[in-house]
Order: sequence, then structure tokens, then C-alpha cells
Amino acid sequence: MTDEHKKDNLEKLPACAVEFIKLVGRKMRYRRSVREDVQAELAAHFEDALRDCNSEQERQQKAQKLIEAFGDAGLLAVLLRRAKKRCRPLWRMVFVRSFQTVGVAFICLILYCIYLSLGRPTISVNYVQRAEEITRPVADESLNAAPLYLEAIRLYAEEPNIAGKKLLNAISGKQAPAELIEEELALLKQWIADNNDALEIFKQATNKPYCWWKRQAKNNIMFNILMPELSKIRKFGLLLCWRAKLAASENRIDEAFEDVLACYRAGMHCKGLRTLIEQLVGMAMEGLACGTSSIILQEKELIPRNYRPFRMNLRS
Repeated sequence: MTDEHKKDNLEKLPACAVEFIKLVGRKMRYRRSVREDVQAELAAHFEDALRDCNSEQERQQKAQKLIEAFGDAGLLAVLLRRAKKRCRPLWRMVFVRSFQTVGVAFICLILYCIYLSLGRPTISVNYVQRAEEITRPVADESLNAAPLYLEAIRLYAEEPNIAGKKLLNAISGKQAPAELIEEELALLKQWIADNNDALEIFKQATNKPYCWWKRQAKNNIMFNILMPELSKIRKFGLLLCWRAKLAASENRIDEAFEDVLACYRAGMHCKGLRTLIEQLVGMAMEGLACGTSSIILQEKELIPRNYRPFRMNLRS
């Protein structure tokens, strides 16, 4: 049915019928094409009912009765909208429902993200304390190396600078004292001398059979656990190995291997039921000790008694 024909149908009807039909169309709140079809159907219904009327007054009266028979325009509009929706093609209904489902899911996702961003975690298990319990052996506190490590760290003297660099960075590619220039060698010896007391306490700590730490973390969150001692322990390992190389260059072999063994034992303290970072530091220190012993053995011809304790300690 064309638009002109629809307009002609409305023009032929009484004013009350036209007003009612337009009111129903507005209250449907649906697509324009569907509203026009509904208006055309209602107009055709009124037109058929009023065809036998002879006068305009009779048409007005009968149209008013039809309007009363239809009932409330708003309720009629709702019922007509539902009927039109039920008559939609299957593919369109599937498309609409799918689109609605995706829209609802997207809104739920946004609300859930907002909920997560505004929420605060409630930690029911203190994993920091749990980690301490797992790593702590059943042993007396006097067998724990951690207090001695902390005391050595407290006495630690920071490394000096040379040519705008930290000393260890400046000599990182050099393996033996003979490779150092005079200024580097003098600074290294002075740094070792400044840390002699701390190194002796550190060596005492490595002789302890166990090592466990009292960990702290912000809000008891495992990812915020603090391990400030690891970097200093690694510095002590480098100090011990350089002191061992200097001692070996002066033919003090026993002292050299004592320092190398202390570095290796400190690495063993960082392994076991530990975090990944602690285990990596422990492996690095063990590798540093083995590399230092290899350099010493290459430069010195030693009789078996000089390094038998070191070899036995590595096997254990």
C-alpha cells in the first residue's frame, strides 16, 4: 500500500477515528514503517465498518463506538507492538536476540571491571608468614645464619668509585689481580680492608647449618615481600672471591680457599625452599665460587692437600 493511499484512507475517516489511529501509532514507539502499516490496517478496519453509514453524524457515532470497543489506546498500542514483533522473520529475531545478549554481556563486563577496580582484596591467608614457616627448619635459633648476615650487612662499607664508575663495574671484565691497573688494585685492596670485619662475620654466618629470614611485606601481599639483603650478600660474595684471588697471588692458598668456600656456602643458604630470586642469587654465588677456584687452580700448581677440603665441600 502506497503512502498516498494511506493518507487517502485517513482523510475519508471521521476526525475522532483519525485522532485515535494516530494516537495508537505514537504510543507504539516502534519503527516508522511498522507504525504506518498498523495505521493503514486500523484505517481499513474503520473504513469497512463505516461503509454502510448514510450520514456524517451516523459515521461519527459508529466510529466513536468502535473506538470505545478498541479500549485504551496505550494498551492497544502495546498489544499491536507485541504482535508485530512475533510476526518478524526468524533470522531477524535471532539477530536481535544475539545483539541484545552481546550488549548485556558487555554491560556486565564493564560493571564487573568497575567492581574489581573499586574493590579491595581480603587476604584470608598470611602467605608471608606461611612462607616463613615452610622455609624455617626445626632448629634452634642459634643455628640460624640470618642474624650474622644482617650484622655483616650493617658493617658493610660501600664500594668506591673510579673514573665515574663503581669499582666492581670498572673491573667486571677482569678475572685476576694481574689484570688490574695500579689504581684499581689499590682501591680494591682498600675496599677489602675496610670490609675485613664485616667479611669475618659473614664467614661466620656461612658456617651456620641453616639460614631463615623474618620476611616483611606491605599489606601481607606476597608480591610486595622485601628482600633487601640479597644484593648485599652478592656483594659479599664478590668481595670474598677477589680477596681469595689476592691471597692466592701472594701464595696464601689456604686463606684463598677458605674465602671461596665461604662464598659457596652462602650460595647454598640461598637455595632450597626459597623464592626464585633467592635461588638465582644462590646459583650465581655458587658459580662465582667455582669460577674463582678454577682461576686459582689454573694459575697455581697445588698439591692435593691444598684443595681437598674444598673439593669435598663442593660434593657435599
